[in-house]
Amino acid sequence: MFFKKKYPEWFSEINRIRPSRAKETGCFAPQSNMYFRIDGSVTSCCHNWSYKIGHYPSQNIKDIWQSDQKKILQKSLDSFDFSLGCYRCFMSIKSRNISGTGLLDFDRFKNKTAFPMCIEFELESDCNLQCIMCTRNIHELKKTKKMQENNLTEIYDTKFINELKEFIPFLKEAKFYGGEPFYIESYYKIWELILAINPACEISMQTNGTILNDRIKEILSKGRFNIGISIDSIKSDTYEFIRKGAGFEKVIENLLFFQNYCKSKKTYFGISICPIKKNMYEIPEIINYFEKLNIPVFLNTVLLPPAHALWTLSANEIEKYHSFLKESYELEEVNFTPETKKVYLSFIQLIHAWQKKALINEKEKESLFILAENVIKVKIKEKILQAGNKTNKEIKIETINSFIHELLNNIPISLHKKALINLFLLDDRLIIEIISEEEKYVADFISQY
Repeated sequence: MFFKKKYPEWFSEINRIRPSRAKETGCFAPQSNMYFRIDGSVTSCCHNWSYKIGHYPSQNIKDIWQSDQKKILQKSLDSFDFSLGCYRCFMSIKSRNISGTGLLDFDRFKNKTAFPMCIEFELESDCNLQCIMCTRNIHELKKTKKMQENNLTEIYDTKFINELKEFIPFLKEAKFYGGEPFYIESYYKIWELILAINPACEISMQTNGTILNDRIKEILSKGRFNIGISIDSIKSDTYEFIRKGAGFEKVIENLLFFQNYCKSKKTYFGISICPIKKNMYEIPEIINYFEKLNIPVFLNTVLLPPAHALWTLSANEIEKYHSFLKESYELEEVNFTPETKKVYLSFIQLIHAWQKKALINEKEKESLFILAENVIKVKIKEKILQAGNKTNKEIKIETINSFIHELLNNIPISLHKKALINLFLLDDRLIIEIISEEEKYVADFISQY
């Protein structure tokens, strides 16, 4: 249930740590930020997948920034209504995973301005690794589809970069994702533009840390880069199993260079970890390792693919893991910074929330299986009927019904229950976001058991 009144009870815990003026709204992202996605769709932030405020290149950047969709989303969040695609933050708050809640990133941009203070770029999915939990394939499918529909050879071309020139002088921060940012050629052009027009702008990126050369060192020397490195284990065998194509020793060597760079520039440096089944019992060890190096850590919430996500574990397995995390935390608590404590405790709260949900789901497992296929269809059908012309709606519904039928025909019968139940247990907003975009992608993910 989404509440539409000031200071709803479920929002009180996160509001206690927000600045006074920030408490007036659910989130400032729509009035301060734009997120350009691989397929040309634009949302207000990286956490909102489904509510589009525009699309490039069918609209120019200025029209997207001034769109009615953006204003509608801000108005919704001003009423603490998170139903327009803000599922991830809503669920993080409800599960008390406060430090993992994305809306906190935008509290510093609470003053409304004529131009965005931050722009996030995810223009390409090019990468030099094949990480086991990566969702890059859906982005490539969506991008190819949009390019074919609009007869484009490239979505973000020279015209896009030229349009950015009007916005760059007002930016406080620009964020870059991938793929691997240092592997994406168009990012170098944007970085050079920012450094020429607004060198005070902070440039932030999330990198896998595998690439470091003279060209990168030169661009870093010219600006103020915040650098986050994704590392999911400090054991080379686990790390290299998860991030296929990477060498652990080389990444640690590069990590030390990036850490020293950020110290010299007085910018942020941190580690981002994806807790999944393969590394779940290594999480305390990873946190302790980087705590001793005075490097902050962030724990991502991994929902997909189900084959790797922790929420698909049994209630007993999650309970065991929850106890393990609590015991590990109590052993090392005295050595943690306040920020690390917040991150660690938020993750423990998230696991506890998943445990409670798993207990409920297991009690109702047989009824879940009986209901799953029809309920999924009904949920998606209702959503589709709210938008688009009749022909497109009918095609979408037929495609999704065929997808579910095909899913069951292409995985072993012994896995039907597990596949359907895991799909069903995803929040309906997340189901709709993914299935209505790329049916094949979900089929591939769910069949990974």
